[in-house]
Amino acid sequence: MGVLPTLLRYSLAALTSEPSEDDPSAAVEETDPCVEVGLDFVRATMAPLPPRTELVLRALGFIDQILTLTSTIVSNASGASALTEGGLIPSVLSLVAVPSEAMVERLMAGHEYTPLEGIRIKARVRFATSQVLQILEASVATHSNSLAAFHDLQGVETLVSRLS
Repeated sequence: MGVLPTLLRYSLAALTSEPSEDDPSAAVEETDPCVEVGLDFVRATMAPLPPRTELVLRALGFIDQILTLTSTIVSNASGASALTEGGLIPSVLSLVAVPSEAMVERLMAGHEYTPLEGIRIKARVRFATSQVLQILEASVATHSNSLAAFHDLQGVETLVSRLS
């Protein structure tokens, strides 16, 4: 599998996955003083993270760029073939199956945001969904194996249930 299919799968999975409830620092043994000193050093030298909404908007911008590149590649028959073999159709259908509002809630994972920030995030998520649908259409139109994969994965039922 190449770099683009991996980036595409990771990006779409980031939109549809459940937020992690695990605290990464909980896995470290609290009794080891060397580890604690190392973690304290990392915390002291690390710049503070921007607000969650800014991180989500940056991530959605990156996903937009990946989807733009993917749509360009899928418009070519050999590109559609390569991406279909790399798992394009299952990744796309997993995103289409999730409503936009649910994606926003998963992305924000209980963090506070203003109504304007919520509108911006929802608009970016809907734009990403529309790009994914364009990629799906172009792939199915230019490559017969994409159509077969779409049919085998019951893509029509997924799209109909999402539209209803």
